[in-house]
Amino acid sequence: MSHHPLSLRAASVVPGGPLFTLLIIVSLLLCGCAPEVEPEAGQPNILLAIADDWGFPHAGTYGDPVVKTPTFDRLAREGIVF
Repeated sequence: MSHHPLSLRAASVVPGGPLFTLLIIVSLLLCGCAPEVEPEAGQPNILLAIADDWGFPHAGTYGDPVVKTPTFDRLAREGIVF
């Protein structure tokens, strides 16, 4: 059985293998290369929070007396809630 030198099998990235390790190292190094960008004055910061299986009233900001969500409540007080 012969393999072509550029076959996917020959170039596959196997977790724990040398190509996988190299890919992780290069990815981590590149993450630190992105320049920090300050938002322009007046440019809004938008946060869209999505949670699986979270009904409408299940947050303190919506008046739920049982569920405690202090961080979401603070974000709601400082911004706009839809």
